[in-house]
Amino acid sequence: PVSNDVSLHAQDARTGFAAVTHNLTSVPAGALLVVTTSAGSNLQNATVSSSPSLTWTKRVDASAASSGDAEIYTAVFTAGGTIDVTSNWGNQAQSSMCYVVVNQESSLGGATASGTGQNPANVSITTTRANSIILAVTSDWNAENYTSPRSYRSTATETFYNYASGSVTSYYYYKSAATTAAYPMGLNGPANATSSGTALIEIRGN
Repeated sequence: PVSNDVSLHAQDARTGFAAVTHNLTSVPAGALLVVTTSAGSNLQNATVSSSPSLTWTKRVDASAASSGDAEIYTAVFTAGGTIDVTSNWGNQAQSSMCYVVVNQESSLGGATASGTGQNPANVSITTTRANSIILAVTSDWNAENYTSPRSYRSTATETFYNYASGSVTSYYYYKSAATTAAYPMGLNGPANATSSGTALIEIRGN
């Protein structure tokens, strides 16, 4: 990509019933690591850590009673290379997607948005710069199984789907936002009632 084209260099998805760890290699120096994570709890918080240690910042937190937990964290991996990134919601069903983003702006200033208790998930985010990327995570507290083909608002691209029966259904997706505009993000289903928490972040180019 040219210098101002922010892009997804790599992505890694993990699931478990305790902390999950992303084992990343060949990360470009100065890349932005974005952890989008979700769990079947409500009103709880994840912790994100890494080895080597980085400064992790929670950017978005979708949290409400009887609504799935979804959060987004970021850190810059100045050195690049190999790193292990751990997301932890405690002893419960959970999943996490770690994106490696390159050519991002040096100080993050993109928009964020969140929604809770929605049926189905529908959160609008207004981007602030052309050619940015919207990263999204939705956690369905009711754990409905949204069978394929799944339909996402704004024709977003699914990167991972995880259905943990009786615990949580998690959706990870993104939208390449070519123009500055309001983008409705979320899901067009499933048909059954859900109670979703959704977290969104806009990553802008340098």
